[in-house]
Amino acid sequence: MPRTEPERDPQRYVTTLRKLLEKHGISQARLARAAGMDRSQVNHYIHARRLPTRETMERLDQAFLGVLHQRAQINVRRKR
Repeated sequence: MPRTEPERDPQRYVTTLRKLLEKHGISQARLARAAGMDRSQVNHYIHARRLPTRETMERLDQAFLGVLHQRAQINVRRKR
């Protein structure tokens, strides 16, 4: 029987997301804009007042990666 991807732990997810935002200097507002959410929603997730669904975690993942990608493109253009 094929193994399925284990469910992500929302509590661990928000802890990791908070650390990554701090490490990369990305604001909750910037992540919220990229994810198409209100900043207050992201704030609730970051502070574990609400736990995100799997779909929301995937949406935040894509938004976070999108912001990093945009930053990388800007840095490449500046070096030219």
